[in-house]
Amino acid sequence: MLIRRFQLIRHRSLPQAGGRTLFFSTAGASRKNRAKFLRPENVPEFEGESAFFVCERGRDGVWRAVRRVDWLGRPLEDAAER
Repeated sequence: MLIRRFQLIRHRSLPQAGGRTLFFSTAGASRKNRAKFLRPENVPEFEGESAFFVCERGRDGVWRAVRRVDWLGRPLEDAAER
């Protein structure tokens, strides 16, 4: 199982079509490291258009967001205490 920290960016449908979340992609993609795409059901609910998450790739090759972290990789509960 592979574990990485990514900034996930929300991609929505047009506001006229309801503005629902279609998928999430990872930021900072390059030629060597292509963007990862996650389905909405594999990402916990959060406010805003982007957030940092610890993600894992299962044996089926699908990436899933495990927990939300701050930009340094610390769990949000720890960051709120500081």
